Amino acid sequence: MTRMLQQRESVALIGIGCRFPGGIDSPESFWNFLSGGQVAVEPTPEDRWRPYTKISPEFSEALRRADRPGNFIGDVDGFDAEFFGITPREAEFMDPQQRLVLEVAWEALEHAGMAPRSVAGSDAGVYIGTCSDDYGRRLLEDLPRIEPWTGIGAQLTGIANRVSHVLDLHGPSFVLDSACSASLVAVHLACQSLLTGETSLALAGGVNIILSPAYTLTLEAAGALSPDGRSKPFDAEGDGYGRAEGCGVLVLKRLADAERDGDRILAVIRGSAVAQDGATNGIMAPNPDAQRDLLRLAWERSGLDPATAGYIEAHGTGTRLGDPVEASGLHAVFGAGRPDGKPCWIGSVKSNIGHAEPASGVAGIIKATLMLREAELAATVLTSEPSPDIPWDDWGLRLVTEHQPWPKGDTPRRAGVSGYGYGGTIGHIVLEEAPAAAEEPAAEPEGGAVRAYPLSYRSRAGITAYAGRLADWLEQHPGTPLSAVGHTLATRRSHLEHRATVVADGRAELVARLRELAADDSAERQVDGVVTGAVRPGGGADAGTVWVFSGHGSHWSGMGAELLAERPEFAAVIDALEPVFREELGFSARQALLDGDFDAVDRAQSMIFAMQVGLAEVWRAHGHRPSAVIGHSVGEIAAAVVAGALSLEDGARLSGRRSALLRRVAGRGAMAMVGLPFDEVAARLAGDERISAAIASSPLSSVVSGDAEAVAALVRDWQAEGLPVRNVNSDVAFHSRHMLELTDGLRDALRELAPRIPEVPLYTTALADPRSDAPHDAAYWVANLREPVRLAQAVTAAVEDGYRRFLEVSPHPVVSHSIGETLAHLDVTGAHIGHSLRRDKPELRTLLAGLGGLHAHGAEIDWSLHHPAAPPAELPPVVWQHRRHWLDAVLPAAAVVSHQHDISGHTLLGAPVDLATANGTALRVWNTVLDEASRPFPGGHSLHGASIVPASSIIHTFLEAAPGVGGSKALFDLSLRFPIALASAREVQVVREGLNLRLSTRAVGAKGGPGNWLTHTSGSTMADSAVPFPDAFLTVRAPEDLETADPSVVIGRLDAIGVEGIAWPWEVRELLKGENVLRAVIHAPAVPGDQVTWAPLLDAALGVVPVIYGGPPTVRMPAHIREVRVVGEAPETGVVDIRLVDPETDTVDIVISDESGRLCAWLPGTRFGALRSEAPAGRAAEAEADAVAPEAAAPVDWRALPADVLAARIDEEVCGRLAREMKIPAAELDRDRPLTDLGLDSVMSMVVCGQLEKLLGIRLPVTVLWNHPTAGGLAAYVAGQLGADETAAAPAA
Repeated sequence: MTRMLQQRESVALIGIGCRFPGGIDSPESFWNFLSGGQVAVEPTPEDRWRPYTKISPEFSEALRRADRPGNFIGDVDGFDAEFFGITPREAEFMDPQQRLVLEVAWEALEHAGMAPRSVAGSDAGVYIGTCSDDYGRRLLEDLPRIEPWTGIGAQLTGIANRVSHVLDLHGPSFVLDSACSASLVAVHLACQSLLTGETSLALAGGVNIILSPAYTLTLEAAGALSPDGRSKPFDAEGDGYGRAEGCGVLVLKRLADAERDGDRILAVIRGSAVAQDGATNGIMAPNPDAQRDLLRLAWERSGLDPATAGYIEAHGTGTRLGDPVEASGLHAVFGAGRPDGKPCWIGSVKSNIGHAEPASGVAGIIKATLMLREAELAATVLTSEPSPDIPWDDWGLRLVTEHQPWPKGDTPRRAGVSGYGYGGTIGHIVLEEAPAAAEEPAAEPEGGAVRAYPLSYRSRAGITAYAGRLADWLEQHPGTPLSAVGHTLATRRSHLEHRATVVADGRAELVARLRELAADDSAERQVDGVVTGAVRPGGGADAGTVWVFSGHGSHWSGMGAELLAERPEFAAVIDALEPVFREELGFSARQALLDGDFDAVDRAQSMIFAMQVGLAEVWRAHGHRPSAVIGHSVGEIAAAVVAGALSLEDGARLSGRRSALLRRVAGRGAMAMVGLPFDEVAARLAGDERISAAIASSPLSSVVSGDAEAVAALVRDWQAEGLPVRNVNSDVAFHSRHMLELTDGLRDALRELAPRIPEVPLYTTALADPRSDAPHDAAYWVANLREPVRLAQAVTAAVEDGYRRFLEVSPHPVVSHSIGETLAHLDVTGAHIGHSLRRDKPELRTLLAGLGGLHAHGAEIDWSLHHPAAPPAELPPVVWQHRRHWLDAVLPAAAVVSHQHDISGHTLLGAPVDLATANGTALRVWNTVLDEASRPFPGGHSLHGASIVPASSIIHTFLEAAPGVGGSKALFDLSLRFPIALASAREVQVVREGLNLRLSTRAVGAKGGPGNWLTHTSGSTMADSAVPFPDAFLTVRAPEDLETADPSVVIGRLDAIGVEGIAWPWEVRELLKGENVLRAVIHAPAVPGDQVTWAPLLDAALGVVPVIYGGPPTVRMPAHIREVRVVGEAPETGVVDIRLVDPETDTVDIVISDESGRLCAWLPGTRFGALRSEAPAGRAAEAEADAVAPEAAAPVDWRALPADVLAARIDEEVCGRLAREMKIPAAELDRDRPLTDLGLDSVMSMVVCGQLEKLLGIRLPVTVLWNHPTAGGLAAYVAGQLGADETAAAPAA
């Protein structure tokens, strides 16, 4: 291979997202799983094959073969559609693989330290390998329900294209299928796109979700699957692989670009190759020569010597054929010529998580990357020992069987990853450990330790959930610097609509605040260092924030002291003011803050200015800048400076000279706040020169100003009128005629003022037009001193211009309330009014909480100024807020035979049909066909060899047929006449007519007419959900004086009477007996693939009942139940209490509760009928007389009779005895009508059978009338028995 074919550049792997079996949802959890030697195998989720259970008995039988252990990720029907802006309707039509890749791609970008929304509009490409469309195929075959979203939701291309669409990526985007090598091939193609310059960023990986049993069945048929669901690569016990689900997405960049951008590099892809097996002795058979050539090609392209490979992540499916073939190729390329004691280590992640098929390659890359990064080799988990079919020592290979260090050698650590598709497409990736990163000190940020940590999600629930996860993570990772945590949260995450900011000093407080947030379910709050909010549509977020610089009254002793000590930008502003303040006012601004003496008006006004311009720099230093400014009275000076209308020095001189002038009028005036509109106040004060309307605070409130005595009188008088009035803490009558004596002096003092054109929009409160662009010269500031303050008008103008966010820049909020009143008056919703500091509150914490409030309401924050550059922290992934989005498509096969009952639901209800009736009575009929293959129970249930439907399934059928959804249901007067035999196929009809229920069957193919239907069970129900149990019944108390009994007696008695097998796998875990009382604790778990129903637990309860009768084992079957009542879902473990209430009739009461004692089911008046018991004494005598009637006194050799004579004589005997027993004329006996319809009951049937046995010298099974329920059928059966071999007939009893 020439150098021309070698890769000239390498590719950096900078981010990983993954979801694999065993609860793996991040690279960290994946490594913990691997290093712990864990295995993910589990039973198939019980609902996974449910759509296929309703198709046909043949399908159901096939599903039982597909029900084998595997490796599953769970929650495949869940998706956070709202997060990605996808409607629930569209989400239902999306292949879950699309949804999973969306989530994992987002996680991968975050893991790479890239805010996912930051890549929007870029040339990033998406390359995803997959090979199954189980969900989409079902949707496309459900033709009547196809909608516009079906196509893109079902197509495999949507897996990649959906990521590109949601993230607005403009690079290549496609899905490829090469079976088990698909994700590895996707990574190979992504690298090629990067290296050719087609794209600058790539998301590559694979996904596999198993939603159809089809591939499981075909792989099982091919002998590829392990019976226990475990993959055993290179294991002596290797017997196939265990199927697995999973998803992995890698974030890739050219290495040079990643180094330039300061990305954290996890590993380097030095080379890759993809090839094909070509012609083999079967398309699924491997080609060892092709595998060997592929490995050499990949390493030659990388320019590296295969001898430097320290580890190979093999394909390793665990098959007896594939593993030795693969090992031979590894030997030829990596093992041959190795020095003794320095083998090439190999392994496979499939031993941990199974074979994720198209996602298996990316799983191997992630595993190898994590091992390179940790410098450790994760063990391949064995069930026995390394495969003896591989000569390990001779081939220079060794299986990693224990977790161990990966020592550093003469070259960087290197690994190869192989992936082989069963159609012959094979691939290999060459990985190398990341270049050594420059060691950076893990110091915390400079300045105060108090920092703001932003979180966000598309819903509040997502924030609170993540807060809890992050708190756990911080406790588990005490070595991660908070500087990295803050930097990652603030600058390497996309800030979504719902936001929270936690203000904390150190790890312990951060954890505590996060836990507080996690436990909080309120909508919005701003207490205890946690600020939450939401960026609402239409909230004017794009317009920016208006900084409002308030006027007099915000000062307080101690203000600025903390900022002076902790924030250098604040101190720099104060120090810059120092010479001007000393010159104009005669005092030091710094010292004034430290002394806290602001009683004099000149100190208060000038230091408010100093605080405001200092706070402005603190806000800027924390990444927030104004989009517009408003100044209120003296606050207009700082507003002008911040807007650029004045220099800082000019603003300081203006403030100083204005403040100095105010000394002349101090002590002569007063001000008061009035809850009236400005114009109304002005009208009330018209003609009174002592007092003026001075400030239009809001449309609802104003401030008056004037002579102290006049203001005091106004306050007194207007309060007497009931008006809201309160004094303002000021002895200067600002904006009143008191200012007239200062205006000339102020004008003269400001002649040298040099105003500028503002750089930031500035709304004036001194002039009538808030949008005036008048220069901020001496005339302006005279107006500012004398004219009313028009705050309400300025805020209104800002709102009209689209602003919805306001920040008061002052030592304490004094106009925020007025701004809020104005917004409310304008019917503005979704606005935010923040503040900077609060009186006597920690300054930095308060300001950072304000920053969080701004952020929570959409303000643009340059978080990099608050959280300087630091290595990104590998924080835990998003806590997705899943909701179920799923369509249970009707498959074509199901549509064809949809009349069939659902065997997984344990009923005999076919498709319902509502029939019209003349009298308006509700009539619904369910029809189905029943045979042994479609029995509605998974186990066996035979009596003396005759397979019958258990009574519990009939009861459950009636419960399901009863009206009402969920809650409780009730049945009454349930008569169980004859069991349903499964000897031959029968049509089944369940009818609900009004409140009456009946279940009937007839042989398939029987001639038409109602006389062919045999009614097995009848009863009644209620019109709606049954009334819940009375309160006194809700808790079941254990009977007293019970003794422990052997639980095995239950099955033992069933065996003794000829019951073969049980319908469901229930188990009696505990049995207690007392006088006519039984208590059994029964475990009746749902069979995988079956629904959770009452049938298994009812079957167990009825199976326990015969134990209470005592005596020799006797066949007893439920014959009549007075009432059946159930509430809710059947518990998996139930406590069954049985009380014998009438020994003469074998009647019991049955109560079923859960383990906590909650009543779940009640079957009072359950009567069992004994089969083969003695008939009542009178009837026994009659039977004896009938058996020896004169016409039968002479012995008859029945077997010697000709066949036609025998058939006629037997027909005469059977029909005659049946007619006499039912007391109807023999001529009127319908030979083809079910005997139960003619009035035959179980006692009568026992009498007749007993007579026939004595007369004919044969033994009739107790099930004879179940299988032959008509007179003609019974006669034909008896004649057939007499015509059989001698050995077929038992002697008479």
